[in-house]
Amino acid sequence: MEVLGSLIKLRSNNSLPLPWWHRAPLGFIHGTTIHMALVKNKSRQEPTVDLILSVLDPTKWKYVIRVDVWGNDRPGFISKVYDSVFPLNIAITETVTLETGEKHHITLICEPKDNAAIKGMQPLEYIERERKRITDKLALYPGIFAPKIKQFFEESLDEVWHKRVVVEHGWIQNSDWLKKLNDLYPDINQKIDLTMAVVSADTTKRLMRYIFPYKGAILINVQHADEPGVLRDITKALRKSNLNILSSFLRRGGVPYGDAEFVAVCESSERKSQKDFEFQIRDEIKSLPPEHRTDLKKISDGLPITKSMIHPRHPDDFIITIPEEISYGLKKYKNKIHDGKIPIFISKRFINDDDRLQKISQTICSTLEQEDYCPIIAVPESTKSSSSREQIYTPMWYCHAVIVIVASTDQGRAFGLNQAHEVGFFEGQNKPVLYLVQDKNKGDIYGKFSNANDHIKLTFPDDERAFNPEYSDSISQIILRWLKGIKLDLTW
Repeated sequence: MEVLGSLIKLRSNNSLPLPWWHRAPLGFIHGTTIHMALVKNKSRQEPTVDLILSVLDPTKWKYVIRVDVWGNDRPGFISKVYDSVFPLNIAITETVTLETGEKHHITLICEPKDNAAIKGMQPLEYIERERKRITDKLALYPGIFAPKIKQFFEESLDEVWHKRVVVEHGWIQNSDWLKKLNDLYPDINQKIDLTMAVVSADTTKRLMRYIFPYKGAILINVQHADEPGVLRDITKALRKSNLNILSSFLRRGGVPYGDAEFVAVCESSERKSQKDFEFQIRDEIKSLPPEHRTDLKKISDGLPITKSMIHPRHPDDFIITIPEEISYGLKKYKNKIHDGKIPIFISKRFINDDDRLQKISQTICSTLEQEDYCPIIAVPESTKSSSSREQIYTPMWYCHAVIVIVASTDQGRAFGLNQAHEVGFFEGQNKPVLYLVQDKNKGDIYGKFSNANDHIKLTFPDDERAFNPEYSDSISQIILRWLKGIKLDLTW
């Protein structure tokens, strides 16, 4: 069985992520020593290489034996099976009582003890010798029947490089696989994209595989009716877009009853941008019959590494405790506003008597609400139950991103000191920041506020075009483009 995943982006160094849904069924827990190997991929049109991770030694893959034995479920059964394979080394073993409760099934993956045990023997010759020896020994034990013994890796894996590595909290660190791959194949970067990979876990062969796609590969998610023929028509639409499916899977999880989601990693020999592909694919999907309910949810160039990793508590993480004085207010705020929507903080100067500034704030809020986000504007009020500091800090802790309004009329500054504090808070938590700058106020932020230099700064006109949703640089259009770019980071 193959446990498939999405197209993930890799780091430019030699560290390698092990996605949690792949490493879990293979037992790649922290501290596990595993084998890393580069093997030739013979199925691709261009000569290329896959990366393999396994607890099994690739230098002995051709000599690894799989033994399946069934027998009566009684004391001593497992011990007798283990005795029958000795002196082979048992690398992996799994045993289970079957549904009837009277039978037991045991699976063993066995390696030669050392190279001396296979010296001078061809793999199939060695496998046949061991098969006969184990079968004869099992025949001596009553209650054991139907053994199946075969070569574990029936397909040849053409290894070109190999080393031992250690799993460190879901990562392989400081391995030189990338450097080695470039040394062995200096021209591989011309067509193959080594910055991303399709990762799969083969639970039958007990290995994790990284396939490096051709440049320009994209990840497509299509939600559709869970009915016969729909998937056939979706793949036809991709074919009409001149896309080859590198890997794909279908899931019913995460969508309403009666629907399914098709996830595919696609390649093309055409040199097109992702945007060009998106227009073509959307047209093909839209042309499908309406009863298919096809909805092209997403087209992307892969998922960030952080979206493929999970830790209940990573040892390198720092946990920030919410200040006690706002913890009650935060819970109250969350229960009142949440409703499944992602909250975004609106940072502005405390000026309420200017019509244009109010209109800017209203336009931002309405745009976010139309996209199903929850805009938060915190205005301090005089109250005995909480200070103005608590009234501002509470929603800041709650929000996932911030839009900073840099705008003014002829009076006052466009960027206030309160906003500098608010931006610093969001920056410290690595949350998305957008500086929404009125054209005439560019001088108040560009080159003057150093912390703004590395963030997105987009300007809107001084006139009424700023409020025209059809205008390309209007407030609404700027926010929509920003939301699209940071959507993966805005999740609960």
